[in-house]
Amino acid sequence: MLCGVICLCFENENRTITKILNNIVKNRHNLNPPLERNVFFAKYLLSQDPNERAKYVKSIKYIWKHFLKTVSPDSLSDCSEGRFLVYQCTKQDRHACGGLADRERGIISTFLLALQTNRTFVIDLDKPCKLEQFLVPNLYNWTRCKSFIQSLPFYESKTLHMNNERRDYPNLFNKPPTSEISSSNGPKVLNFHVNMAPLQRILSANNIQKRVPWLNDFTIRELIVIIYNILFVASGRLINALDYL
Repeated sequence: MLCGVICLCFENENRTITKILNNIVKNRHNLNPPLERNVFFAKYLLSQDPNERAKYVKSIKYIWKHFLKTVSPDSLSDCSEGRFLVYQCTKQDRHACGGLADRERGIISTFLLALQTNRTFVIDLDKPCKLEQFLVPNLYNWTRCKSFIQSLPFYESKTLHMNNERRDYPNLFNKPPTSEISSSNGPKVLNFHVNMAPLQRILSANNIQKRVPWLNDFTIRELIVIIYNILFVASGRLINALDYL
């Protein structure tokens, strides 16, 4: 889904939407009768198998209720008290974000690292355009504290460039509690530039199972689907584009 979303930014909007989403829309209209909007997205973003889809829905609700609802920022007061890990890919930064798959991997791994280090997860992506134009938070609110972070003085933030650090990056998950990324005395905001998600190595980190116990219950493939559906849902703009086609 993120692939189609980012591609929409490059050309004339209507022409590009038609080009990128043509196959999805074709599948939708070939169904007899066509699926309702919510069922359509569940079918193609979770699973086309109804039994597997039902399991995903159940798992997502369970994880949200028991593990993530309490750590997702609910109000601006939560922002003033929090520390943050930001997946960042902005026009102002000269460093490349990688391709579409790189960004997807970076979002997954940054989210898991935020959970492990008790930081609030935020996405700041406006290259080539703002992600919120097409994807908005589903359950975990990764936009709530974005404006608060941008209002902070520069010395409250630090940027970590981990692109292509395939050997060293997983070691971040084994950092001691006193490390800069884990310590309560570390920077309030850590902007993270990363283009990988070596999930097998992340899952073997020392504290990840304690801090994020539900990871044990799923395969890597299942985790990717679950995390993305916890984070994202299509915006009204994207849904209207599909309906128009």
